[in-house]
Amino acid sequence: MTFKVKVNYIDKKDGTLKKLFFSRAVRRLSNLRPCINYSGKIYKIFPFKENVIDSVIFDIDSPQEVSLHDCPFVDSDVAKVMLEHLIPASNLAINPKIIESFSSKTADDIGRDVPDFVFTDPINISMSLANEKKEATIQPKVVFHELNLPAFNDDWFIERTKWYVYVLVNEDKSIESNERIDFISTLLEEPKDFKLSNSAYFHIDHTIFSKIFLQKFQDNFTQGCLTIYKEFLLDEPIALNQHKTFYDKWGECDFEDRDSIRPSVNGVMYDHWFRFDLSYSDDQLRSLFHDIFSIHSMHLVAPNILSVNRGFEIHGDASIRPNIYLDPPIVKSPEPEMDNKAWIKELESDNELVADMNRVLQESLDNVTLEHMQAEETISVLKNDIERAKEKQKKQIDNTLKTFFDQEIIFMRRGKKVLRNFESPDGVYKTLQHLIRDETAVPKKTVERTSHWLEVAKKINTGKDEQGRIYIYKTNSNPTRFVVLVGHKLDQKSDIEYLRKNDPPKEWDK
Repeated sequence: MTFKVKVNYIDKKDGTLKKLFFSRAVRRLSNLRPCINYSGKIYKIFPFKENVIDSVIFDIDSPQEVSLHDCPFVDSDVAKVMLEHLIPASNLAINPKIIESFSSKTADDIGRDVPDFVFTDPINISMSLANEKKEATIQPKVVFHELNLPAFNDDWFIERTKWYVYVLVNEDKSIESNERIDFISTLLEEPKDFKLSNSAYFHIDHTIFSKIFLQKFQDNFTQGCLTIYKEFLLDEPIALNQHKTFYDKWGECDFEDRDSIRPSVNGVMYDHWFRFDLSYSDDQLRSLFHDIFSIHSMHLVAPNILSVNRGFEIHGDASIRPNIYLDPPIVKSPEPEMDNKAWIKELESDNELVADMNRVLQESLDNVTLEHMQAEETISVLKNDIERAKEKQKKQIDNTLKTFFDQEIIFMRRGKKVLRNFESPDGVYKTLQHLIRDETAVPKKTVERTSHWLEVAKKINTGKDEQGRIYIYKTNSNPTRFVVLVGHKLDQKSDIEYLRKNDPPKEWDK
C-alpha cells in the first residue's frame, strides 16, 4: 500500500504557503530520495515539520529531469523510512512566518475549502430480487453529511439510581414524524441490522434499488452517497471504526423501556426512558447513544442507508480507501471482443427479413424482461408492505396495551417482543382482562426458583398453539397493580432465568 502525504509549496509571487488539494503518493528517485508527481512532473520532497512525515513541502520551480516511469511508487514502510531520514523544512532557511501560519491552521480553516461533493472510481455492485441477481457499475458521488445530534440535558439525559441507570430521551419535535424513540427501540432490539456511520468511508443511498431494477440505464450511472468525514472530501487520512455493525461494537443490549411519568433529577420531563443495568458507565452510555443518534441522523436524510439488509452488495472491500476526484473520472472501456452474438448479427445482416424478425423478437424479449423485473419489484414492494403491516401490528399491540392496561399493568419489553410474534394476541388480552376484573379467579402458581413471580396456571392461545405463558408480579402501589412478562413454552427456560434476575422487578415508577 502506498503512503500518501499532504503537499505544500511556497508561491514565489507573493511568498505565501499554498497547499495542493489532493494528497500525493510517495515515489522514489534513482538516488533513493522521496518525491511526488504534480501535473506530470517529479519533485523532491522533505518533511514540513519535525516529527511529522505525512506533511511535506517541495520547490515548485525545481522539477526533476526524470520521467514518471523512472520514479515508481514505494510501499508505506519504505516511504516512512525515507522521510524520517530527511531534515525537516522547519530546520531550513524558510520564512518563520510561513511555518507559524501553517502550524496554526485548524480544521475549520481547512473546512472552508471543502468541496460540496467528490467522485470516486466506479464500483461494481450486485443486487438480488427473489432468485435473480443483477450486476451494475455505479459512479459514486459522495456528499458530506453533518450529523444532527440531540443535545445532552435538553433532549436526552442519563440518570443513575441505586438499582439501574436510565437514559431519558425526548422525541424530536422539529421533524414531522416523531419516531426517534421507536427508532432507538428497534435498533436496540435488532443491533445486527444496522451499520455504524463511521464504519466506511461513505455509504450508498438506498435509491439505487429502483434505478437498477426499474430503469434501463447506462453503465456507470451516478449514484448519491453520504459520508460523515470532511477529511474524505479533502483526501485527508481517516481512521475508520474497527467495528462494522452496531452489534459488533455493543453486542446484545439488555434493556427495558417505557414512557416517563415524572421529571428527571435535573428537573426536565422527558418523553421516554431506556433502562440498563449498572454495569454500563455514563461514558459508555454516552458513546452508545452517540452511535444510535448518528445512525438515526443519516436515516432521516436517506432512510435505511445504514441497514444491513439493504439488498445489494459491493464487490471487493468497501473499506479500502478509494481515489477521489472533483470531476467524474473518465474510464476507458475495453474493446469489445467478437463473440457468437456478433457473428450471428453479421450473418443476419445478409438477410433483411431475418434481421427484421430478429429485431421484433429482441424488442419482445426486452419487454418481457422488463415486465419480469417489474413483477419482481412488485414482489419486493409486497414484501415491504408485509414488513410495514407487521410494524403496524406491532404499534397496534403497543397502543392496545397502553390504552386498556397501562394504568394497572406494566409490560416488560421482552414480553412485548414475544407478544408481537403471536399470530393473535387475543388470548393474552382476555386473560389480562380477567386478572384485572377478579384477580382471585385467575389460577396462579409460583414460578420455580423465584420468590416473587407467579405464573398463570393455564395455557394461553397464541393464534397458532396453546403454548403461551403469562408471568405476573403483584406490586404494592396504585394504580399499577402488576408487572407482566408474556412468554412461550419454547422460551420458558430463558424466561425463568430472566425473571430470576428481576426478582422482584424494581423502579418501574419513573
